[in-house]
Amino acid sequence: MAELTTKLFLDVKKLEKYQTLLKKQVHLENKAALTNFPNNRIYKKVLRTLSKNGNELTSNDLIFKYNFRLSEVTDAVAALTASDLITKEDISDTECKLKLTDQGIAAIKDFNKSRDEIAQAAYGSLTEDEQKQLDDLVNKLLKDYESRDVDYAGLIDLLHLN
Repeated sequence: MAELTTKLFLDVKKLEKYQTLLKKQVHLENKAALTNFPNNRIYKKVLRTLSKNGNELTSNDLIFKYNFRLSEVTDAVAALTASDLITKEDISDTECKLKLTDQGIAAIKDFNKSRDEIAQAAYGSLTEDEQKQLDDLVNKLLKDYESRDVDYAGLIDLLHLN
């Protein structure tokens, strides 16, 4: 069993490498779609968070409900308003309402299209049943990982992986 487990671990590492490369390939092919977009994953995360919440939130919502850092919100608001992807309306000296613009909504659609293309590149060779089986196995592993006595958030901060 240990030998098979080690082989599985190494195979998954190889799979992760190819998935990363496929993701980069899709991004390179779609680069023209977002030529003026600030290339920062935090900015995309802010846009996606707004999109999942009726296209608007307050800056405090991002910080206190969604665990963004103040500096991330400040930088994202500056970049996204400059790119006309969100609007900012001051509520008080310390809080503002953020709202997706039509361009921001279009950017989200482009992100989702790109995500779907990446998923197709990664898993398109599997049948729907095989994808379901793989998804079930991955979710079983995730549930096990999440139940372990590990401070994942602390490790992410310690290793600067966020």
